[in-house]
This record gives sequence, structure tokens and C-alpha cells, in this order.
Amino acid sequence: MIILVTGDNFIQMFVGWEGVGVCSFMLIGFWYKDHANNDAAKKAFIMNRIGDLGFLIGIFIVGSLFNTLDFTTLKTTIA
Repeated sequence: MIILVTGDNFIQMFVGWEGVGVCSFMLIGFWYKDHANNDAAKKAFIMNRIGDLGFLIGIFIVGSLFNTLDFTTLKTTIA
């Protein structure tokens, strides 16, 4: 989660996002022998993949519009 919060650009932020998603899946699915927990882990995995797709689409749009993925450069470009 520290990588997600302290990343300097969208790529580092995405790596942190993936790490949080993996940890979430593993925490939910820890008791994998219980069928309800297993189903909840699968649901969390699928929802995280949908969120990942939206995040990637947003990264590609920002990158193509502003030719940068760095937060500081993006702030000066927009302002």
C-alpha cells in the first residue's frame, strides 16, 4: 500500500494497486477449504480485474492526451 500511496507516476501507482489487490485476494481466500470464503476470494479477484482494466484505460487516456504519466509534470501541464 505504501507503493500505491507514494508512487511518483501512474505506473508506480498501478504496481501498488496490483499489490493491494493480490494481498486482498490472499487475505480473503486464506481459509480456502470453506466454500463461502473461496467464492468470496474469487469475487474479489474478478472485481479487482475489472478495476484494473478501468485503471489501465485511464492511464492510457491520460498518457495519450498529455504525453506524460508523471504527477508533477501532469499538474504543471494542466494548470
